[in-house]
Amino acid sequence: MLKRKLSVVLIISLILTLTFPYFITSVTSSSGFITINSRTATTPGQQIVAGGNVNLYFGGVTWTGDRAFLILGTDNSPSASSGYVYTPSFSVYDIADADVIHTYTSGLDSWIVGNYWVNGTIPATVAPGNYYIKVFDDVSSRTAVTDTYLTVNAITYNTTLNVSPSAGPGGVPLTFTGSGYPAGAQVSIQYYDQTFNYWRLMTETTADANGRISVNSVAPDLRKSLSGYDCTETYTQIQYRAQTAGVPGSIYSYANYNEYARGLKTVGDQTAYGLFGNGTNLQSVKTMTGDTIVIEGKWFHSRDQIYLRWDSDTIAGTVTSDEWANAKIIGSTSSSINGSFRTTVTIPQTAYAGEHYIAIEDSETRITVKIFVSKAHLQISPASGPGGADVQFTGSLYPANTPINIYYLDSSFNTWNYWASTTSDSTGRISFNTKIPDLNKAGYSGESNGSTAISFCTEIGSFPYAYADYTQFWRGLKQVGNTVASYGLFGDGTNLSLQVNVRPGDSLRVLGNWFHSNDIIYIRFDNTPIIGTSYFPGTVTSDDWLNAQILGTTTTNAAGSFETTVTIPQTSGGAHYIAFEDSERILSIAINVTAPINPPPSPTPTTTAQPTASSIPTTTPIPTSRPPMPTSSIDLSCISTVTGGNFRVNINGGVSLNGNPLSDESVLISYSVTGGRTWESLTLVQTTSDGSFAAAWMPSVTGDYLIKATIEATQTTAAAEKTINMALTPDNPENPESNVFTLNSNSTIRQFTFNPDNKTLSFTAEGPTGTAGYVNIYIPKAVLNNISTLKAYIDNSEVVTFSSKSIGDSWLIILSYTHSIHTITLELDNESSLNNPSDSGMNWAMYAVVIAVVLAVVAVAVGVILLRRKR
Repeated sequence: MLKRKLSVVLIISLILTLTFPYFITSVTSSSGFITINSRTATTPGQQIVAGGNVNLYFGGVTWTGDRAFLILGTDNSPSASSGYVYTPSFSVYDIADADVIHTYTSGLDSWIVGNYWVNGTIPATVAPGNYYIKVFDDVSSRTAVTDTYLTVNAITYNTTLNVSPSAGPGGVPLTFTGSGYPAGAQVSIQYYDQTFNYWRLMTETTADANGRISVNSVAPDLRKSLSGYDCTETYTQIQYRAQTAGVPGSIYSYANYNEYARGLKTVGDQTAYGLFGNGTNLQSVKTMTGDTIVIEGKWFHSRDQIYLRWDSDTIAGTVTSDEWANAKIIGSTSSSINGSFRTTVTIPQTAYAGEHYIAIEDSETRITVKIFVSKAHLQISPASGPGGADVQFTGSLYPANTPINIYYLDSSFNTWNYWASTTSDSTGRISFNTKIPDLNKAGYSGESNGSTAISFCTEIGSFPYAYADYTQFWRGLKQVGNTVASYGLFGDGTNLSLQVNVRPGDSLRVLGNWFHSNDIIYIRFDNTPIIGTSYFPGTVTSDDWLNAQILGTTTTNAAGSFETTVTIPQTSGGAHYIAFEDSERILSIAINVTAPINPPPSPTPTTTAQPTASSIPTTTPIPTSRPPMPTSSIDLSCISTVTGGNFRVNINGGVSLNGNPLSDESVLISYSVTGGRTWESLTLVQTTSDGSFAAAWMPSVTGDYLIKATIEATQTTAAAEKTINMALTPDNPENPESNVFTLNSNSTIRQFTFNPDNKTLSFTAEGPTGTAGYVNIYIPKAVLNNISTLKAYIDNSEVVTFSSKSIGDSWLIILSYTHSIHTITLELDNESSLNNPSDSGMNWAMYAVVIAVVLAVVAVAVGVILLRRKR
């Protein structure tokens, strides 16, 4: 009988123990709404400075427990699972007490409680933003919440921050000074890491009794180097800020430091106009084994050890980064406080002839440049001129009586091509005459001076021995009619129709320079008015010129110059092209012809045609269709960032023909804010050896733009252009770096907006129905930490798959669709977490469950023990 009673007791204990947590969590805790600075509804837009006081009214709150504390959170859910506790525990009876005022304190903060009011401090350490206040008085997760949010602003002070020096290299000593700070305040100096979009601590100091600060630090090294050519010195702006140490919302002042990118001013006998950047091909630096050359650098790490390393004694070309660590050191020096140095190095005697890399290395990074090393001498005379010129090659220190081949470097394809052969004499000398290859270069449209250096190499067997350069100048016209080029030459495609105006029968004097040496020049006339384009009055194709009317011929001298006069033929009025053709290339320019106005012809009597006995129908010839000119392909993209509060758009792209990159192509970058009705030019850039181009632009406003890259037509290729839509979101003045979005698309983009409250990006895309459309959206990682949380919708239907790629500080999101009118929405990560887990971890429901489980285990254990004793 006793056993049965014990069994019943155990069962009842287990039931009570297991159901007790559910009973606790089902109890209704505080509910209703808290109002701010009012007994009734809160006026929207309430604002307070961090550390200030706010009045909260709890007359509409229903209580369950007898103790309560306040939670500061970013959401208005009735849950205590987010936010953090910022007050001590208040007595609910004190809050409702209408007779006595009660005061609570915690550190420097205080609260006055009574008559359903809690008047007190908002933490000075809270970051600026929108917050809801909740009251928690029981183990339940349900809370009462303010009926609207409260905006907390940062503490502002009339302070200054200065950095000295304000520009220089990485690693330079800096002194930060300022005034207007609270006396005795702990002030931290931070810099903005653009790579990770993060403010990093540099140093801390304490304001003196007069509110002044002065502290020393060192500029972080961004490890920047200039690009691989002779380019202008550039810098990256580093932003510094001062704020209360440990208080994210109390930012006082900002200051900027311009950190210059590394580069080399001198390498051997070559001096840069700006600086030689990392990877520069200095094919013009020709040196011998055993020679000593000068190397001068700027903006390297301040007061640092500089090592100069040689790629190898046995290879031609560069080595990997790991191999550089063990490469031969051929010199060392130290940089000055501003990162400059000048030193000399000796080319190893054991080096093979050919191309070699020298690495210039400080403690943070390295710059490499390519030079050419010879084991023998080679000279060209003359050393400059036109294509096809007669020159003499001479040299010494070659093996005696040995066959020697001469190659030249084709800059268009970066290949070494065979050119001539000779044999050294018994003393190891060479001497022979030949013609220079013609690179078929002509000046660009307009007035300019251009030249290309041709590198020549002597080889014995398959081993290089010596190098020399010949500078080939580009074709151009010095004078057309009475119009004379003032500083250079008129290049191919130059429009002189506004300056040169002639009539049929007029004589036209023309002077040309740097055409093929000792060559016949044919002067041809298009004889047809040209239909204008957006850049030139027009042109004719290369095949047209072969059959065009020849106005005259002349012959160039040894220097490629000519002077002649031609007569304008009878033709219709308008813009016309004249072409100047040597054996290698055609150069054309546009002029204007004014045709005489003839009186209308007198009417003649009409005669009736008489039929002939045997009429033969006339066959109209069918014109032969000409093959279309090949068109280059252009890639174009844009991405924006914010630097110093200003938008910066990086425009990148590439040019190719049949899959091969095109170098030295002129690309005009322009933009439109009128939907393409009008265009404004931004810049003209040249493609590099890999066909790429780049430009930077700082637009003054956000909005929708069209960006266009254009290549002009040449004698061998048609004109090409690529246009994309670009949209920039308005910046967030509280944190401009956090939501800078860039969109590129072949669609027309409208209503491009970002809602920071729910982290939703939306826009409409429109294009010709049935065609393929795409959008490329760059989203900062600062606002989208985890790409897996992104959801994309087209016309409210979720896109199951989309492409994403990590690009520096941003995610590149690629969406494809079939054109019509679409509404596209991207939901970014909007998950919230506890701001202070140590303070807000008071999840009493979880504690109740744990306690219930423990009680259940104890009850079972006690029951088992009692049963065993009774047995």
